[in-house]
Amino acid sequence: MTTIDQFESVFLSADKAVFTYEPVTIDNVLLVSDLDEEGGRALIDQFRGFLAAIDRAETRWDHLGGAAFSTVKELLDGLHSRGPDLVVTYRHLHSTAWHWPPATPARLAHLRHGAGRGPALG
Repeated sequence: MTTIDQFESVFLSADKAVFTYEPVTIDNVLLVSDLDEEGGRALIDQFRGFLAAIDRAETRWDHLGGAAFSTVKELLDGLHSRGPDLVVTYRHLHSTAWHWPPATPARLAHLRHGAGRGPALG
């Protein structure tokens, strides 16, 4: 090291906080879905298996079902009133978009050759 600035730079880069492991405790898990209560409970059972690392005997699992909200505001109000530590959900709540498969080359070719009305991009 030829200058005091280089010494300071090396010293400061070595002066870092040491990592200390702290386990994460999740007490309340909320499943947000557009399913009814029975379907929500079945899905919670699947998620409990998937999230077994955080699922303890005292972990509370709750379901905010599709009948409980129809707008974003109602969904946010439901989230805030329950105060979960973890929210589990999926895309396209209250949507039928999942019924339609993504565009594949074969599907696009079918649309390009006159099977569909209007333009087909791809």
